[in-house]
Amino acid sequence: MIVVMNLLLFVIVILSIYWPYLGCRFWQGHWRYVALAALAFPLVFIAGVVMNLLAEPPRYNIDIYELLFYSLGSIAIMGLGTFVRMRVRARRRAQNADDKKGP
Repeated sequence: MIVVMNLLLFVIVILSIYWPYLGCRFWQGHWRYVALAALAFPLVFIAGVVMNLLAEPPRYNIDIYELLFYSLGSIAIMGLGTFVRMRVRARRRAQNADDKKGP
């Protein structure tokens, strides 16, 4: 059971970094900032954990759960950004189709 949980955590963390990376790479304009915010969310936390581990040994071990929550937050930001982007693009397509159709 522990192996399955660790594998699930690993997949979630990788997804929370890879999906925003793809957003940064392929999205343009202000949508790229949404992807950058989602990418910064887990990376800033991971950098903080590394800094804390270098400063002093850990007294408690809840960093794994915090990483899970930050990763899920990143996935939620990207999911919301993707949903809003799709809605805006669909509205623009419909508006352009109406404009081409004319009166």
